[in-house]
Amino acid sequence: MGYWIIFLITFIAGTAVLMQTKYERHLKIIFLIRTQHFINAIDFVSKIAPRFWLFLVDAALPLFFGGVGFAYLSKQEESHRNLNILLAFSGFITALVISPDIITFLVISLLMVLGLHSLKKRNTSADFITGSIFVTIITLKILGGLSLLGLSINLPTEYIYPLALIEGTLGIVPLMFIAFIAQAYDIVFEGSQRPGVSPALPDVRDGELGLSFPGTDIFIPFIYALIAVATVLFPHEFAHGIIARVHKLKLKSTGLLTLGILPIGAFVEPDEEEIKERPSLQKTQIFIAGSFANLLVSLLAVVLLASISPIYLAMSSEGVEITDFDSNSSLKGNIAVGEILCEINNHPVTSITSFKEVASHLMPGDNATLTTNKGSYTVTLAEHPENSSRGYMGIIVRPYNSIIGYRIIDFITTALFWIWFFNFNICLVNLLPIVPFDGWRILEELTKTFRVNQKEAMKIVKGVVAFSLFLLLLNALPLLTQAINLFIDLLSKI
Repeated sequence: MGYWIIFLITFIAGTAVLMQTKYERHLKIIFLIRTQHFINAIDFVSKIAPRFWLFLVDAALPLFFGGVGFAYLSKQEESHRNLNILLAFSGFITALVISPDIITFLVISLLMVLGLHSLKKRNTSADFITGSIFVTIITLKILGGLSLLGLSINLPTEYIYPLALIEGTLGIVPLMFIAFIAQAYDIVFEGSQRPGVSPALPDVRDGELGLSFPGTDIFIPFIYALIAVATVLFPHEFAHGIIARVHKLKLKSTGLLTLGILPIGAFVEPDEEEIKERPSLQKTQIFIAGSFANLLVSLLAVVLLASISPIYLAMSSEGVEITDFDSNSSLKGNIAVGEILCEINNHPVTSITSFKEVASHLMPGDNATLTTNKGSYTVTLAEHPENSSRGYMGIIVRPYNSIIGYRIIDFITTALFWIWFFNFNICLVNLLPIVPFDGWRILEELTKTFRVNQKEAMKIVKGVVAFSLFLLLLNALPLLTQAINLFIDLLSKI
């Protein structure tokens, strides 16, 4: 409760100060805080390597939209050089993953480079088919690699191939639609109460202030949420600004969108009328830059996390801290989040490695004695959901050590995880063809790849946007139902 009081006092006081300024306000409490301070920095970065920035955003098109992305670039003469490089690179990767030996790989790669180099006249259909094949094969290899790492997506083999083909030809957005449709089916016809979409809202759990997603078990402590949101907003909008300045568009301002004093968005404000007059490729490059920047940040976080994690997990600690429970955990209700687990059946638990080692010997039905900093507990273990021969506790843990250096490493690894989580998910969400995300404007430009007039293209875009909104509404039904029930309950008490 103390956290909430501090939060509310700070929020009210900060918002009251903002109300005394001349910042633009909407609905009395939403502020647009504009500034000119970051425009010079954007200008500086945009001039460092303008061709490189354009190559990166061109690369984002086939990465996010598969064969359609290749076809779109094929229709844009300004990007033919980048398209050749991207096709060659995709071909190299494809040859690498399917070739039986290095000689075959080199021969295929050489033929591909020569063929692309000699290509004088673009054929959009050929580029679409070639690019789709490359991305499909690479996607299949990535999915196979995930299985080897124990990160299987738990889909039958017969589903993997059509999903890889969809990714290869149309990109990631149709796969998100499939996931939303599947969840909507579970909600409407199977009675599932788990929402497919959920907003991040302030919350307090176990006395700690943070963000949670209603309907899920996800909770992010406030300091990590603040860091992660900052790494989402600034690279995203900075990237929009860099590409806009590469194309010599004027930036009116940069700034923050806030709910009271809480930042809920950032923006770079180019001249919208000037953007409308620009060629399709320039508009698409500007729109897609934000999502691609978030993807790059998420990949950087993964690389750093992968570099630190092995050392972190192997370090001796004073125990492991219980951070959360699975929904069907046999320990939930017996042990509290935040307790430090030190022993299991008198076997010391001093690291994640030792925890996994001790837990691997537990059997279903065993009475396990767990010793924490709060006391000892004896619980009967259930069957592991993925291996019926193993005992199951259903707890999520992380190393714990009171030494300051260890706590710093723990803080960094946790922050990197949430940076990855936020950036990767915002990257995908921003590609959805829904206002106000960039995805609907990207879709409008991608329709120009096909032989449809502007009127028909707008009908397609509006239809996809309407379908997307309807799908998200179905995925939010559990939350809407809970909100309505809560409202009725409050009315009944008045």
